[in-house]
Amino acid sequence: MSFNFKLFFRIAYHSLFKTRNTHYRLTPKRILLMTIFFTLYPLVELFNFFCFWLDDIFFPGYHQQEIRKPIFIVGNARSGTTLLHRMMAHDEESFTSLATWEILLAPAIIQRKFIWALTAIDRRIGKPMHFLVDRLERAIPGPNAHKMGLNEPEEDEYLLAHNFSTMILWTIFPVRDELIDLFYFDEQVSPEAQKKSMDFYYACIQRHLYAHGGDKTLLSKNPSFTA
Repeated sequence: MSFNFKLFFRIAYHSLFKTRNTHYRLTPKRILLMTIFFTLYPLVELFNFFCFWLDDIFFPGYHQQEIRKPIFIVGNARSGTTLLHRMMAHDEESFTSLATWEILLAPAIIQRKFIWALTAIDRRIGKPMHFLVDRLERAIPGPNAHKMGLNEPEEDEYLLAHNFSTMILWTIFPVRDELIDLFYFDEQVSPEAQKKSMDFYYACIQRHLYAHGGDKTLLSKNPSFTA
């Protein structure tokens, strides 16, 4: 597994020491955001990579998981890709897509097994956790682009946030000089960096298919994958 330490430290440097006369200057709100991010993100990713390591010990079979004829939905943002993705995702016998909770909270197999076990216990005792999570989802406003939910199929490019190599970082760090290359991934990212990112993504997809039985077709929707 690889992590883009070089980009992480460059972004941290810009965000903390090169903000004067920029649109990401250190306002009180920005300081709070940066404090939360640079405190929690490293801890969360250390835990995730520890779980990736546990996958290699307890579920080594995922390395042999084939990815057969995956379907990728790409196109300009706001062009109907989400509608097509979610319509096709209803065919759960044929396709599997990554849900939001799998992408953000449980990229490792062992994390999913643990959450599935908790869910099974929750069902047996009347679903108190389910109702709590549902109320929290309703209370927290989502993005304007499209409806998001923990169990909704989502853009699996967000997996690359775990190794700090996704253009979605722009929503938090609008540092053009450092992130513009990711918008032109096929042209401006070095072959070595491309391989590291795609090896990480490939391994995450192998984990997902393995955890879901290994016999379904990956259905993936990412407008940013157009590049």
